[in-house]
Amino acid sequence: MIGLTYQLPARATLLAGTVVIVAFALAVCGSMEQPAPAAQQGGSYVYVCPGDYRFAVQFRGDTALVSLPDEELQLPQVVAASGVRYAAGGVVLWTKGQEASLETQEGKHDGCRGQRVNSPWERSRLLGFEFRGVGQEPGWTIEIEPGRLIRLVLDYGESRYYLPAPKPVRQPDGALVYDISAEGVTARVVIVERSCRDAMSGEESTHVVTVTVDGEEYRGCGRILQTRSLLGTHWSLIELGGRPVIAGADRAAPYIRLLRGEERMVGHTGCNNISGGYILDGAKLEFDRVVSTLRACVDPQVSRQEQEFTRALEATTRYSIRSDTLTLLRDTAPLARFEARYLR
Repeated sequence: MIGLTYQLPARATLLAGTVVIVAFALAVCGSMEQPAPAAQQGGSYVYVCPGDYRFAVQFRGDTALVSLPDEELQLPQVVAASGVRYAAGGVVLWTKGQEASLETQEGKHDGCRGQRVNSPWERSRLLGFEFRGVGQEPGWTIEIEPGRLIRLVLDYGESRYYLPAPKPVRQPDGALVYDISAEGVTARVVIVERSCRDAMSGEESTHVVTVTVDGEEYRGCGRILQTRSLLGTHWSLIELGGRPVIAGADRAAPYIRLLRGEERMVGHTGCNNISGGYILDGAKLEFDRVVSTLRACVDPQVSRQEQEFTRALEATTRYSIRSDTLTLLRDTAPLARFEARYLR
């Protein structure tokens, strides 16, 4: 048997080496373009999904601590064909780069984008809470999304409550009081706007918070997070058709609130309660099926304003937010202006 050898010409050898180098460079660049999964980076993230569904995740090694709107879950890492996957009890979290999908018994959320958070305050704000309070000895926290949820964690996390947020009562001294009776728990939350210093960290806050649960009192400090989001914020009407707004006979300022995850609007005209659906697509916004209670407006000016307010909602096609001001527009023409009000 005759052994044959063949030597590539110098030009061919050079070209082959160039191909290898280029292929290697492309592979490296391709890997650099793909961000490492949040799970591999560790830390805490808040994910926002289409439809404004939000949840938080803290990655700890091969475990993901998932904070859903109404419960906390600990998911172990499981085998995945790609990305990083966590699963337990019918809940599945799958991350790839900065994106994630979440599957629960209530449904599946795809296309969720994650943002790393550096403090519990930022985490609460990105989750849509409007107010957060903390206390020490024993450690506790409270987060409030007005009209929807009060999340209360007591005794260093030993007790967790997810309670419906009732309409608060403003006291003559300015204190805001939430009285809650739900899920076998009786609680009162009192928030007073007064400078407050955290006993452990020394951090200054703007409000004093007192929480009483089944007769046991917890005291601490808190502050408004000012989400300034279209959804979930109490938007108080300040201008309609270029004119200042008149308060109703019950001194209730007209307002609207677009509820998260429900595609439903609730509000008040200064005379009647209103509700309806909304359609949101980027900067495009439309209200439909707006209905009202049938209380008679005693003041004819308030009655006319109510009709104009309803017409403005029905004519809305777009919106814009600048700082704490929301403007509803018909194409480019302003119809109504609102100002964000917190802790309502």
